[in-house]
Amino acid sequence: MITLRQLPYIDILSLNDMMSFDTKVNIIEHCKLARIDIPKSWRKAQIADALADIFTKDPLWTLEVLPEEELEILKKLLSSSTEECIKYPRNDAKYLLMQKLHLVVTYEAATEWHIFMPSSIRKVLDNVPLGAIHVKSEIPVTLKEKGDHINLIDILEHYPKLSQVAFFVTLELVNLNLGNKFPYEAFLPYIDDLQGLEEAMMKGAKQPTLERYSELLLMDMRTLYSSIEKMVPTLEGKDSSTLTDAQYDYAMHSGTMLNAMQKIFLRFHHIPSEDLAKMVLANKKKSGLLHFEELEKMAQEIAEELLMDLMKFTMGDKSVLG
Repeated sequence: MITLRQLPYIDILSLNDMMSFDTKVNIIEHCKLARIDIPKSWRKAQIADALADIFTKDPLWTLEVLPEEELEILKKLLSSSTEECIKYPRNDAKYLLMQKLHLVVTYEAATEWHIFMPSSIRKVLDNVPLGAIHVKSEIPVTLKEKGDHINLIDILEHYPKLSQVAFFVTLELVNLNLGNKFPYEAFLPYIDDLQGLEEAMMKGAKQPTLERYSELLLMDMRTLYSSIEKMVPTLEGKDSSTLTDAQYDYAMHSGTMLNAMQKIFLRFHHIPSEDLAKMVLANKKKSGLLHFEELEKMAQEIAEELLMDLMKFTMGDKSVLG
């Protein structure tokens, strides 16, 4: 968490400061608590940029893991001035989630915490309907048992089958927008099952058939995801100039695909599963091609964001994975 050495509190921290002024271990814990799958090999600055971007675009994703008591504290802070604080009994054995998620700044008095909310956080939360937040367990019990081994595929597996179909369709639409660069292009089992899904939908296949393809694609993606995870330690910290063109392209395209998956989850998080199913089943056929109006709009937005992310990355330093 972020602590003050002395009072008074001076409101100078930017959103990126809030996400980076802590140890890397604590920032990685923030990611786990917020169900954000970011490679541990990333530098603190890279993780902070990603966390700030996610919080700005979808603050509810983070807020929904807070208990009711902490949501009430947030409401009180938002209704107070920046210089005012909420006093809370100090317990160094159990920090508040809002502290671990870098939503507040804390002054540690002898027996209590003085909790402040910076303007950079207020600016994001000002128009968020905190009263409408439905507090939920951040991850299913079956996922909690996996501890540190939770990944994007584990999360996807707990979506309804037609929502999974919507996910794979959206991912492929993003891939098409980016010129077919995702690493699954060279993974034949995934491509075969993706083509099978497309052919089934062209023929008007019923829900059970589509759900079977979602199971196959999930297995394929888990295999591919595992290979990407094994690749990361081999490239960690290496300068891009030391890599072959093939290694560099695979690393870049893998990172882009994982980023795309995260962005899809952020959007799907607030769409009811029934609506996702409708987006899949309401596809239209034109000139021998399938069209998914809502998913195509979403995919185009994500592709544009990814291109901006890539531009920022290539303008930065030359290390590939940290």
